[in-house]
Amino acid sequence: MLLLHGGFGTVEDFSSQIPILAKHFKVVAFERPGHGHTADNKEPVSFVTMSEYTSISSKRWGLGRRTSSGGAMGQSSLFFSPFLDQIRSSAWFA
Repeated sequence: MLLLHGGFGTVEDFSSQIPILAKHFKVVAFERPGHGHTADNKEPVSFVTMSEYTSISSKRWGLGRRTSSGGAMGQSSLFFSPFLDQIRSSAWFA
């Protein structure tokens, strides 16, 4: 399960959910450039750019088709992307 934080969030947003989800899924949570604890990013923030980072990272980690859950901005980036075929299912939260 890929966890995507909401706008300008951090992986700590999932600190209580990760131990529970990890009992049933391989869980991956990361911060996209310009968010959370990452360095400042000069690129403009866009759903397409965020989806590209997510896709590249997911491929690097060998996630294949995956279930995704997360905040509105993180999840929205999936649907503005040419990589939608990589998502098996998706759950949003606000």
